[in-house]
Amino acid sequence: MRQSWEDQMKQLKEEYDHMPDETNPEQIWDHVQSARRTRKRRAPWMGAIAGVVAAASIAGLLVMSQTTLPPDDRGAGEVASDDREPEEKTDVPDPESEQEEDVAEQPPGEPENEPANSNREPEKEITYLIEGTNDTGTFQLLEEPGFSFTTYIPEFFETNVTEEGKLAVYAAFSADQEPTEEPVWTITEHTDGSALETKAEEILTRYAQQEWELANQQSNDLEYGDYAATFEGETGERSTVILLQHDDTIVEWEQSYPVEMGDGLSARQQVVMDEWEWK
Repeated sequence: MRQSWEDQMKQLKEEYDHMPDETNPEQIWDHVQSARRTRKRRAPWMGAIAGVVAAASIAGLLVMSQTTLPPDDRGAGEVASDDREPEEKTDVPDPESEQEEDVAEQPPGEPENEPANSNREPEKEITYLIEGTNDTGTFQLLEEPGFSFTTYIPEFFETNVTEEGKLAVYAAFSADQEPTEEPVWTITEHTDGSALETKAEEILTRYAQQEWELANQQSNDLEYGDYAATFEGETGERSTVILLQHDDTIVEWEQSYPVEMGDGLSARQQVVMDEWEWK
């Protein structure tokens, strides 16, 4: 029970009356030393408690900061873990697998349906000499699969590969003109390894059997080709065969057309030979 003011004053007076008249210095010093030892014993205990409380406070702050901050701000070098099952991890693509798919989708070699000699233009304007006068016309690229050459022919000419594997070319000098019924040029490639002289003999024999007369033949100093022979029919029609040799291939180019087309075709044949390139 709390003492009243009067009781406290009364107790204080009694304690004062019992105090000795003199105070011994030794007693006072003992009292001071006793008080110091008490404070020293209390200090380590209080410091330990304060340290534990401070460490717990810091740990709590760190946990709270890691919980509230976004993943990118939780410290450099940390990798967020993914606790999902493997079958659930389908939303993040693998960069290496994507790269392998890109490589697999690219077909090797040249693109499909692209010419083997794609550096040549599909068509171009070419100036040529016809009957002593320069003329300019559009020529289309002739690049037939399976043949060992490319060149340019007039834009209205048409081509066809026969069942025997021969390249037949039909002439037309304008858009409104129908191509010739018979090919004006027939190109055959021989890859059996026969010698040029053997092929020349075969040509002479074939035309002789058809009763064509040999008008001229030449194997030296030719502007184009390695052998040429011209034959004349019973009604005055003419046919020329040129042999061109490249590696193990011999190209046989037969030129046969009506007399009235001679000048026009001869001028355009010059363009074909000037633009001729082996693949």
